[in-house]
Amino acid sequence: MARWLSSLVAQLPSQAGKVVVVTGTTSGVGHVLAKEAARLGATVVCMNRSSSRSEAAARSLREAVPDGVFEDVHCDLMSFASVTAAGTAVAKRHPRIHVLCNNAGIFASTTGTVTEDGFNCTAQTNHLAHFLLTSLLIKNLEAGGNDKGNARIVNVSSVMRHGSPLALKYFDTGTAEWYHAGSMQEFYQQTKRAALVFSSALCTRLGGRGSSIKAVTVHPGMTNSSIAARDARDTSGWMEWAQWQLTGLVFKYFGMSNEDGACSLLVGCFDERVKAGDFYGPVGYWGLWGRPELIKVVPEEKSVEQIDLLWRASEQATKVKM
Repeated sequence: MARWLSSLVAQLPSQAGKVVVVTGTTSGVGHVLAKEAARLGATVVCMNRSSSRSEAAARSLREAVPDGVFEDVHCDLMSFASVTAAGTAVAKRHPRIHVLCNNAGIFASTTGTVTEDGFNCTAQTNHLAHFLLTSLLIKNLEAGGNDKGNARIVNVSSVMRHGSPLALKYFDTGTAEWYHAGSMQEFYQQTKRAALVFSSALCTRLGGRGSSIKAVTVHPGMTNSSIAARDARDTSGWMEWAQWQLTGLVFKYFGMSNEDGACSLLVGCFDERVKAGDFYGPVGYWGLWGRPELIKVVPEEKSVEQIDLLWRASEQATKVKM
């Protein structure tokens, strides 16, 4: 049951005339974000890998918001070629983009540990592909910001971001086959920490030239999404499978609704009080539960060393210069 969604959405401004691009709208908080963005009047570009799930989700969105404007774009984040094709098509269709929410994510590989590009599936899906997509849409976001006063890049982190500082080996092809018990969690932690560092890097680069784009980070807290149980299906052993099934059950029965988890994303995307570099998410119960609040970004999540490491690794992996 949604506790906070309705009251929060009622306070958000109209998004009529704006284009909002969201990755990962087939379920969970991304699906809720797409639905509410359309209700606020935005044209919503839903970027998902084509599947029966994405088709069902598209129908669900149109049924929920009959007068909403949705566009479905095939985008497989495990393929840089697919991301490039999708990003190029969206950029051509929408000269002005006002929000890019890099939401899609996985806990672990659902189709093997390495993508066609040679990177760990979690690293590519959760960060590297979004870096590439952002680079493809950055000029359109600049145009959208100049058109409406500001544009936003919203990166989605997690309460599981805490842990080791970013390390190059997690984002490098040289160690894509590096896989052992527990590495699922390590890759996920690294990518969710990368979301914060990526926003800090964007703020440094965009702010230095007076850009109208705000880079923001959010996290949804613990929601009853199916992601943990879904991504446990192709783990390397029964112990890992059991661990992630248990995690999925905890999320299902003790997590917030996806509607309330999406509140952080809605704030990051649309709340007029948000500033560049802000980080929003629940703070109750160690960040697992509650309404979104402003969270302090700790020094190691915006250090020059971490920013430079992630930027170099991302440009080298994607072969783009942003």
